[in-house]
Amino acid sequence: MSPTRKVISNKEQIPVNKMLFCSLCKGKLYAPSAYQVNGRIYHTSCVVCFNCRQDVSKSYHTVGRGIFCTNCYQEIYSPICFQCSNPILNNQSVIVHNCVYHTECLECPYCNKRIVLGEEKLPPLVMGLSLNKIL
Repeated sequence: MSPTRKVISNKEQIPVNKMLFCSLCKGKLYAPSAYQVNGRIYHTSCVVCFNCRQDVSKSYHTVGRGIFCTNCYQEIYSPICFQCSNPILNNQSVIVHNCVYHTECLECPYCNKRIVLGEEKLPPLVMGLSLNKIL
């Protein structure tokens, strides 16, 4: 089962009315405000990507308790193309027999000719057996 993924565009600011501790560094939160991300409270400076430690003030993705910048999230969690082994970073993909491909990597397993989606005349073998689902 794939992990639950939630995309949040802005950090939710919460007031600090009592002594709280940062979920990342465990330090006391003395500032008049802190940030709550995915139910946990952080210093403003501690809301960083769990992978590369870059600031995620503009947008971030959460997986479990992890906070990731968009680049790291895509690198870690994007599906991998069965043909070229590179991550699929956009929705231009095709699933064939439970394998994910970039649309530009899809080719006939018999003649290695590239299959272009949307062409009117695909071989019956391809139409009947190969293309299961287009994302």
